[in-house]
Amino acid sequence: MTAEALVSQCTATLEPLTAAANEAWWDANVDASDATQQRRATATVALSDALADRDAFAEVRAVRDTTGLDPLVSRQLAVLDDAFTAAQAEPDLRHRIVELEADIESRFARHRGVVDGEVVDDNAILDVLRISDDAGQRRAVWEAAKSVGV
Repeated sequence: MTAEALVSQCTATLEPLTAAANEAWWDANVDASDATQQRRATATVALSDALADRDAFAEVRAVRDTTGLDPLVSRQLAVLDDAFTAAQAEPDLRHRIVELEADIESRFARHRGVVDGEVVDDNAILDVLRISDDAGQRRAVWEAAKSVGV
């Protein structure tokens, strides 16, 4: 298989999975619910499983260092190699990592700080940090923003 054909084949497989994973990630961060968190994890696992394909990874590795490749194709192969390399862990470990990432990101997306007994969102916190001259107020909202770490 030529390098160009391999890139096309990998792109055809990975592009829709990447788009679905990215859309699910966005939805999970905009609407942090259990359903969007699960959809994000499912889509990311599907992408990770595709990138874990050892045969495709071996083909990319075999063709990647071919001399005389078009620079664009060479770059595409390098990007594919990086993506495949990151997914070569055992399936249980990869899936657990995805679940933990989704859970942590969901906690951050759902978190709302509390200032003077009032729940405030990130936009309100940023507004105070941007425009307030009151050091005490700025400190209170900054600490509320950092309370997600607890």
